[in-house]
Amino acid sequence: MDNEKYFLIKNIDELNKPAQLLADFLLPKTIFLFSGKMSSGKTTFISEVLKLNNYTGVTSPTYAFHNTYKLSSIVTVHHLDLHRIKTIDDLESLGLWDLFEQNSEDIFFIEWAARLQTDELPMNFKIIRVSIVLNNFNEREIKITF
Repeated sequence: MDNEKYFLIKNIDELNKPAQLLADFLLPKTIFLFSGKMSSGKTTFISEVLKLNNYTGVTSPTYAFHNTYKLSSIVTVHHLDLHRIKTIDDLESLGLWDLFEQNSEDIFFIEWAARLQTDELPMNFKIIRVSIVLNNFNEREIKITF
C-alpha cells in the first residue's frame, strides 16, 4: 500500500517540509510525477527540493521540454514538462522512452504527468506522485504519494 502525506501551504516559506520529504527520495532510479494546473507551483516546488541539495539553477522547461541539472558528478536530474504534449506520438518523437533508457540511473521530475501513460514507465524506477491544488484561499494543497 502507498503512503500519503498532505500539506497545506499558505506561502513559499512553508514549502520546506514537503520539499524535505521529496529530497529524502532523491535517489537514482526515481521518477517524480507532478500534477497541478498552470501556475499551481510545480516548478517552484521542484526548485525548493533541489535547493535542499545546493542546486539553484532550476528553470521551467515548458518550451524546452527537458532541462538537465547536475547535482554532483554522479547525480543527474532530468526536469521535463509535458504541458505541450498532445499525443503518445508526441512523446515518442521527443524521445522520452529513449531518455529513460539512456539515463537509467538518474532522477526524473515530470510536470503535467497526466499526459503520460504511467503504466509504460520503467518498472525498475520508484514512482513518487505529487499533486498540487491551488484552493480558493490562494493556498496550495500538496499530496505526496510514495
